[in-house]
Amino acid sequence: MDGTTHGADPACRVCGAGLQEQVADLGLVPLSLASVPPAAAGRPLACAPLRALVCTDCRLVQTPGAEVAAPLPPLGPQHGFAGLIATRLRLGPGTPVAAFDPACLGPFRDRAIPARAVPAGARTALALREAMPPPVLLLAGPVLATASDPADALAGVRALLAPGGVAVFDLPDLLGWLRGNRFDRLGHALRLLPSVLVAEMMLGLHDLVPFALETLPAPGGWLRLLVRHAEDATKPIGGSVLTRR
Repeated sequence: MDGTTHGADPACRVCGAGLQEQVADLGLVPLSLASVPPAAAGRPLACAPLRALVCTDCRLVQTPGAEVAAPLPPLGPQHGFAGLIATRLRLGPGTPVAAFDPACLGPFRDRAIPARAVPAGARTALALREAMPPPVLLLAGPVLATASDPADALAGVRALLAPGGVAVFDLPDLLGWLRGNRFDRLGHALRLLPSVLVAEMMLGLHDLVPFALETLPAPGGWLRLLVRHAEDATKPIGGSVLTRR
């Protein structure tokens, strides 16, 4: 779904139901979440109205109409994570890695692990399966929070990821934000704000299962989900996911 209207209401990007229940109305908010450099202080900022609504059917929080935002600022370096996940998955020169954001790939290439950037989407994924070995590790980044068409993005992950492989998703810690009244963390770049439970539902529609949950050191409170194919029985769902559920 693309956030088009359902009658007089915006439509949920996942289930298509009309969005009527409001979480927050923040008024005019800058289109970019990036910090303003000192040289630009005092200059006018491009702003647009921002509302966060929650779907009464699937419970996905989302910001309808947020289609003109600047890209989400990077969440931080991947160096420490690259070493940990390379050891965990026994990545090496023969185990391909892919990422939607090319900035994530440097730490893997430094370890002589073949890594390449790929675009998101199901059609592209099917074409790439014919042109490259499927990645054992796919860094999907914040696609669950930023995709204008989450169904297409997740179908692409499902098609591209190697059997037995791991996809990594980063998402805002919605529960932490709401408990801490951190509505200042909302922005136009965050089209989708799934809770962990809703993220499980979204992934499950494409036979993808989160089996581990970590807290990111990135500013603002973010979570990292490690995800596998539903048929991969070698990675049981861990206590971190069950506790947050």
